[in-house]
Amino acid sequence: RNRKLAGGQDGPVRTDDQSNANLRIEGGVWTTLATSDRGNNGNNRGFSTKQADVVGCNGVLLFCNVRRLHVRNVTIRQSKAYGVHVSNCEEFLIENVRFDDNHRDGVHVNGPAAYGIIRKLSGVTFDDFVALNAWDWLNAAPTFGPIHHVLVEDCRAAHTGRPVVDTN
Repeated sequence: RNRKLAGGQDGPVRTDDQSNANLRIEGGVWTTLATSDRGNNGNNRGFSTKQADVVGCNGVLLFCNVRRLHVRNVTIRQSKAYGVHVSNCEEFLIENVRFDDNHRDGVHVNGPAAYGIIRKLSGVTFDDFVALNAWDWLNAAPTFGPIHHVLVEDCRAAHTGRPVVDTN
């Protein structure tokens, strides 16, 4: 996760120099380790901290309040959180991500978000492969706002026939 998370539960988030910038995640296998459909070993929902201080953060890779983000060549394995959760983000690239039995959304974007590219995704998620949510449930998103100029291309989702199991 990035350092300067910003929640929008009390109103619009700032879009000035208070954000983190120029973040890059390149390679690796990332997980919260879902040991079974109902079990886990770790941070089940991908909360930002043990206290879940920013409501709605649910990512194995979590980025909220970020400018210029690159996530490339990663595998998200057996997790119950969103694979890559992006919120209040501008100028982002998410590419070459493989989902290995991820139990939630693959890439989940909450608004405001702009000038992003999401491409070359593959694998299995048990929920949305890519979710673009400008306005979500109040307790389900760290921020809310418009999403524009986001390209999604070359996504190859596999289907296992297994149901989504949400234990929360």
